Amino acid sequence: MKRTIRATVAYDGTDFSGWQVQENQRTVQGVFEQALAGIHGCRVPVVAAGRTDAGVHALGQVVSFRTGINSLTEEVMPRAVNSYLPSDVRVISAAETEDGFDARRSALMRLYRYQIRPG
Repeated sequence: MKRTIRATVAYDGTDFSGWQVQENQRTVQGVFEQALAGIHGCRVPVVAAGRTDAGVHALGQVVSFRTGINSLTEEVMPRAVNSYLPSDVRVISAAETEDGFDARRSALMRLYRYQIRPG
């Protein structure tokens, strides 16, 4: 039986072309889905609460995905996924949530903070 996981992710977006998978580009969604594929042995789609542009960092972006691996408990999940992720992306926390939870559609609020440094 598949479970829905809600994970909080942080990343340094300097070397990414944003969140969403793009052909021939390094994206956060792309490396996250590659990490999950390493654990699951197949593609695991990930949904984010919002997409980011190239170079944008995140401290607490919420993502959701489904897993059929019951041994991936809330305690084990961050360490397991992080072991497959590059150092510029980290899972901060993960928890099983109700079926039907979708990080984008279930979000009640989004908070953005912009810092602009003059050239």
